[in-house]
Amino acid sequence: MTSLAQNLRSSGRGCTIVVGVLLSAAAQAQTADWWDPDQSSAVCSAAHDQEAPAISSGSKGPVVVWQDKRPAGKKPGTKFSWSIYGKYLKAYRQFIVFQPADSNGTSPDIDGDHVVFLHNRGWSNVMGVDLADKPLAPKEIEGPSFTPAVSGNLVVFESSKHRWQNPRPPPPPRPPPEIGGIDIVWDITNSEQVLQRNPRICGPIVVWQESRRNDWNNFGIYYRNISTDPDPIHLTKTPNASASHPDVWDQIIVWQDNRNVSWDIHGYDVAAKKKWVICGADGDQTHPAIHGSIVVWQDSRSGNWDIYGADLKTGDVRPIYIGKADQTAADIHGNVVVWQDNRDSNSDIYMNRR
Repeated sequence: MTSLAQNLRSSGRGCTIVVGVLLSAAAQAQTADWWDPDQSSAVCSAAHDQEAPAISSGSKGPVVVWQDKRPAGKKPGTKFSWSIYGKYLKAYRQFIVFQPADSNGTSPDIDGDHVVFLHNRGWSNVMGVDLADKPLAPKEIEGPSFTPAVSGNLVVFESSKHRWQNPRPPPPPRPPPEIGGIDIVWDITNSEQVLQRNPRICGPIVVWQESRRNDWNNFGIYYRNISTDPDPIHLTKTPNASASHPDVWDQIIVWQDNRNVSWDIHGYDVAAKKKWVICGADGDQTHPAIHGSIVVWQDSRSGNWDIYGADLKTGDVRPIYIGKADQTAADIHGNVVVWQDNRDSNSDIYMNRR
């Protein structure tokens, strides 16, 4: 594993989204048929909670990672009960990615064989691991940091490394365009404070939610092609509305937006410079994820949370899974959708394959 601890940032002034070098990765082709909304199978339904699944396809085929609250391998009585687990879907083999005895492993993301996550014992550091390494050898990327995401050889995350420094340190030189960096998110010395959260990345395009002027209940969506854009681009400018939880695939950005009171799913084509509403159904539609031409999200139109999706080629919106209790935190790769499922009171990881 090379250069995992390398990282670059374009400002040392505060809680900053950072781009770091990890490794290369490949994509999975998209198939055409839809999912049966009455079908699902358990990825992991072990005792205790499993949450926050992410899916990709690596050297051993489709693989899911999640945070897991099983006490095995943990120090008795620890307050830090989360670990990172994974499962190869073809081999139906479960494995441990990161199991600290007296600290947390949370918030995983995956692209190919490369997993990033948080290591926390009161202070969060972004970690990365290559699943091709045997034994697995997680390495620290940077801390204190939050909400990591990975695409190919790039990692993005929130960083508060200089949040409490006053006066602020001078910004470092702008990094080379093939690596890039995301501008300041919290400047403690200016009257206009800025907060950026939930970055996502696909190729050179990084997208995130940003709030300014202390209005931290109202976020907008920003993005930047780190190979071509010298500055971030503000995508949503609706007064008195909020937009959050973006995701990106190729040239398409998706996010949740409450400009029409309830939360809907919106989209933007970077190449065509076109915005549109992907789903504005009754209830709330939140936390979208995208792969290929398919967007998935959690949807409350039936009174509890189910998993829905849209085919951007046709505009069709259809259920992916409708079940009892709540299904949330969906992710998609190729022909597999995974989510967090509360059908048995605690949280488990389920999937639907078409």
